Amino acid sequence: MFNKVDPSVFKPLLTLAFAVGVAFGYGLEVGINKAISVNEQKERQAQIEFQKLTRVDYEQLKPGMSVTDVQAILDRGIEINRSETTATFFWQNSDSSHITVIFKNGKLMSKAQSKLN
Repeated sequence: MFNKVDPSVFKPLLTLAFAVGVAFGYGLEVGINKAISVNEQKERQAQIEFQKLTRVDYEQLKPGMSVTDVQAILDRGIEINRSETTATFFWQNSDSSHITVIFKNGKLMSKAQSKLN
C-alpha cells in the first residue's frame, strides 16, 4: 500500500526550510530595527524643530553641570565633536538661534549662544 521512504531524503529539505526560516527571520528583524531607527530620527528631528530655546534656558546653564543636567534643560542636543576628555553639543532653533556647550570630563566647561531671545 505505502512504499517506505528513506528518511535521509528529507534532511536536505529540512535544512533548506530551516535556512529560509532563519533568513526570513533575520530580514524581518533588520526591517523592524531599520523602521524603529527611522522613526527615532524623525522624532528627534521633530523635537529639534519644535523646541524653542530661550535666553532663560541659556542662563540656567552653569559651569560644572553634568551632561544629564544640561539635557534636562535643553533636551538631547546634537553631539558635534568628541575627544578623550571633551564633548561639544549643539542645540538650534528653526530661526537659526542656537546654543553650543562644551563639556570637559562630563562637566560643563563653557557655553555660547547666538541670537536667543
